[in-house]
Amino acid sequence: MLSHYLTHPISPVRKHSNRDPQKYKLFRLEREFVGTCIYHVVAVEDLQRIADHACREHKVLPPKVTIFRQSGKKPPDGWYLDGTIGLNGAYSAQNTCVLLHELAHHIHSARFPDDTQDHGPMFCRFYADLLDKYRIMPFDCFCLLADRWGVEVA
Repeated sequence: MLSHYLTHPISPVRKHSNRDPQKYKLFRLEREFVGTCIYHVVAVEDLQRIADHACREHKVLPPKVTIFRQSGKKPPDGWYLDGTIGLNGAYSAQNTCVLLHELAHHIHSARFPDDTQDHGPMFCRFYADLLDKYRIMPFDCFCLLADRWGVEVA
């Protein structure tokens, strides 16, 4: 099955900013491969338990997980800001995959507050670790796909 993903043609990716050069490559990788598991809704209490557990493992304070509803042309699936994770309940983003992406931001910013790349190699390492730990995608598989898409993982 992995061989199918490694031979899948790569579509063009939006141009990146100098501040966050991997952002759109990572988003594309997520849409193509990680996003296959997003069609489920998880109760906010269960998402909070996952966040609490992951943060205990990484020795950082847990964030507050909230649900917001935003529709429109391009609403965000989720966001992380100052110890709070917001997940968009209007577009099936109230799920484990979006939580783990935003949780990787939380852990990354707590452990490396001076890192200026929001989706840089250290963020990707935390994200890959969380995807593996919560059985969404094995770490090695994420790294193979990231390499193919030109996304660096520390």
